[in-house]
This record gives sequence, C-alpha cells and structure tokens, in this order.
Amino acid sequence: MEERLRRRLRQSLPALALLGITGCASQPAQLPPVDPGGLVDPGFYEGMEESFRPPPGQRTFFEVNDPWGPVNRKLYVFNSYLDTYVLLPAVRVYRTALPEPVRQALTNFFTNLNEITTFINLVLQMKGVEALSSGARFFNNTTVGILGLMDAATPMGIPKYEEDLGQTLGHYGAGPGPYIVLPLFGPSSLRDTAGLAGDFAISYKVNVFGVRQAIWASIPLTLMEVVQIRDNLAFSYGDLSSPFEYEMVRYLYLESRELDIRQ
Repeated sequence: MEERLRRRLRQSLPALALLGITGCASQPAQLPPVDPGGLVDPGFYEGMEESFRPPPGQRTFFEVNDPWGPVNRKLYVFNSYLDTYVLLPAVRVYRTALPEPVRQALTNFFTNLNEITTFINLVLQMKGVEALSSGARFFNNTTVGILGLMDAATPMGIPKYEEDLGQTLGHYGAGPGPYIVLPLFGPSSLRDTAGLAGDFAISYKVNVFGVRQAIWASIPLTLMEVVQIRDNLAFSYGDLSSPFEYEMVRYLYLESRELDIRQ
C-alpha cells in the first residue's frame, strides 16, 4: 500500500501544480495566512468551498465526502510538522549513514515482505493469473533474491501487482465512505482505513520470516520501514505553494483509489 501511495503522489505532482495554477488564477490576489510550517491556516478555508461551487454537472476537487474536514485539516497540518521536524531529518541521517545500494536493498526487502499482502488480496478478488504472478515474485525474490534484498523477479519478466484490502473491499462494492486524514499515514477513507487495519493483521499473522512477531525485531524494523518509505516519497508538504493543497491531495487520492479498484 505504501509503495502505491508513493508512486501515485509522485505521478500526481505535475497535475497538482497545474491545479494550483488554475485554482489560484480565478482568485483575488489575497495571500492566505501561513503557519511556520509553510501551510495555510485551516481557518482560511471556512466558507470558501461554497463560494467556488462549479456549474451543475461539473466536478471539482472541492466536491468530495469530507464531513470531518476541520479535524482532517488539523491532522494534515500535524502531519506536515511531523514530516518537517521528524521524518525528513531521519531521512537525511538515513541517506548519510547508508550508501544507495544498501538503501535499495532495504527497499527491495520491504517490498518483498508486502508481496504477501498483495497475493492474499488478489486471491480474495479471485484474480488467479495475477495471484500466480505475485506468488512467483515472492518466491523468486525470497530465494534467488536472497530474502528479497535483490529484485530477481523483474528481470525475469514477472509482472508486479499492488493490491490491498481497501481495494478488495471496493472490488466487492464497498464505497469509500468519508475522507479521513490519518496521523503519519496521511490521506485515506473509511473503507481504506478498515483495509489498512486488515492488511496490518495479515502482515502480522502471515509472516514467513517471523520478524514482525518478535518485539525485539518488529519495532526497529517498523521504524526503518517508515524512514525507507519517506526516503522514496517525492511529495513534500507545502511544495505546491497553493492554498488548495489539502483539496488537491484529497481529490487526487480518492480519484486514484477508484481507478485502482476499477483496474
């Protein structure tokens, strides 16, 4: 799941920038209040969405199910501070301490661990061919790739799929529900949050290496995985220089999730 979000946000940056330009072009030259972290004060948005309603039938990034918007915006700001003052400094230490080949090996290792979750969700969705490919990737990367430290499956031409329980629930007709911003994890929905909890349970129970179930190994492993994920994430809070960054990320997340489910 984390790798898919990382890829989605990386691919969305040009679109986000374009939305920022077009969204701000129609506004008066009013600069919103910005906090020390570079984000707009959540109070700046109050009452704004009604003012920018599009004509009937035209959808914009304002029209999403976000009943907990005030709380979500505060969590978005909290995540920005967490990212600026905790995660990014940790990433700088991570990059300084470990050479690029070692960091790539760790990325491969965690990606291979998460292949089990993809495999199970493909089976639950009754996608037999894709499940066989996912199982083959895990087998080859675990054996030939030395516990997943090397990606041996891609050079073999074995396709890679990315599935999670949120997509499985959507596959069987569950709607996304209200939009949610999770601490640390960022954009989500009620369906995807339930799916995330289920994926964590799968990862904990179906753990061929046993490291996630051992407390001595699971805590440092989880911390390293968080830093590794952030190291590979191109998105940074405040980079868009737009007062509508929250709306853009929210809209693109929900739309991309629905596209993932329809594939």
